[in-house]
Amino acid sequence: GETPAAPTCPAGDEAYALWEKESPDLILMDIMMRPGPTGIETCRRIRARQKPDQFLPILLVTAMQDLKTKTMGLEAGAEDFIPKPFEPEELMARVKAHLRAKSLHEKLTRALAALEEEREKIQRMQRHLLPESLPAIPGVKTTARYLTCDHVGGDLYDVFEMGDGK
Repeated sequence: GETPAAPTCPAGDEAYALWEKESPDLILMDIMMRPGPTGIETCRRIRARQKPDQFLPILLVTAMQDLKTKTMGLEAGAEDFIPKPFEPEELMARVKAHLRAKSLHEKLTRALAALEEEREKIQRMQRHLLPESLPAIPGVKTTARYLTCDHVGGDLYDVFEMGDGK
């Protein structure tokens, strides 16, 4: 089947509203959108509101090639610039490259979340191996403090009576 056409928006406000509604995988946006905010302003607005762990490639299309415009776009959060006029093959290659980066970011995010979940499980299991309290032994003062180097450690401790006052 054919790939459905991506929605288009002639104005920055429309693009922002569509981003909020659709959660696209990638945004390809012209710098000069009228009426309303420019592509750079819309990019900045999206970046200010997107979730911190969300990876959303924003590619700005522009006929302007000056350093100031490119710098403003990158500082606003764009990943790439596509100069006008552009070749469709180059545009598709750049879009595919950024979608691959997004896919890798999502895989990495899932892997890190799984590692964090495993670390938390190990930490809970390790805490259960430690005594909840130390026994009261007449004439002996006991205290313990368990600190791991990172989140999980390999050392354990326990206190118990061995008999004969030991």
